[in-house]
Amino acid sequence: FPSHDNRGVCRDMIKKHDPDKHIFKFWNMNLWCAPDSVSWDNDWVHYSYTEGYHPARAGVLVMQTLQKLWGKPCSVDTTEYRKYMSFCREVDFIWQYFDKLTGAQQVYGDATLENMVIHHGRIILIDPGYDRGFKVRENDMGKLLQSARGWDQMRRGLAYEPDSFDAWEPAVIASYMTHLHRLIRHKHPGYAIHWAIEELSEARDYLNAL
Repeated sequence: FPSHDNRGVCRDMIKKHDPDKHIFKFWNMNLWCAPDSVSWDNDWVHYSYTEGYHPARAGVLVMQTLQKLWGKPCSVDTTEYRKYMSFCREVDFIWQYFDKLTGAQQVYGDATLENMVIHHGRIILIDPGYDRGFKVRENDMGKLLQSARGWDQMRRGLAYEPDSFDAWEPAVIASYMTHLHRLIRHKHPGYAIHWAIEELSEARDYLNAL
C-alpha cells in the first residue's frame, strides 16, 4: 500500500441508518473487527466512537484481517453479480478476466482503506458493504486497489504516490472496474466521477495491453 504518515485519523461514528440490519449482523458475526458496544434500534445501528489511524502503512495487518474474514476458499457463482452489473456496457469485456476467482465465506464489501481504522493494534471494519452476489476475495481486493490508485488521496487529502497496475492480478483490476462503474452509477460528487472515468480508461488500456 502507499506509504505515508497520517497520524490521528479519527472516526466519530455514533449511529448509521441500517434498516435491514446488514451492518449490525456483520459486526455481530465478526466481533473481532467490530467497534465496541454495537446495538440496533428502530432502523439504526448504534456503535461507539472509534479513534485510531488510517491503515495505509499497515498492509500486512490489513491482509491478515481480510484473510480471516474470507475464511477457506469455496465455490464461485457470479451469476447474481453479472445481473446486478447488467447496466454496465462493457460487462462482457470485464467478465473475460473472471476465469480465476477465489470464493470466500464472506467479504467486507467496501474494503477501501478509508473504511478501516487501526484501533489498539487491530483493524476495525467500520462500514460493511454488500457482496451483491460477488462473494469472492477479488471483490475486496478490487476495493483495496481503489485505495492504492488514489481514492483516499482524493477523498481525504492524503499525500502518496498512486500504485501502478503491474503488481495486481487481472481479475482484481477487472473487479476494480466494476466498482468504478458502480461509483459512477451511484452519483458520487463530480470530482469523484471524473476520477473514476479516468481510472476506467487506464484500467481498460492496461488490460487490453496484456
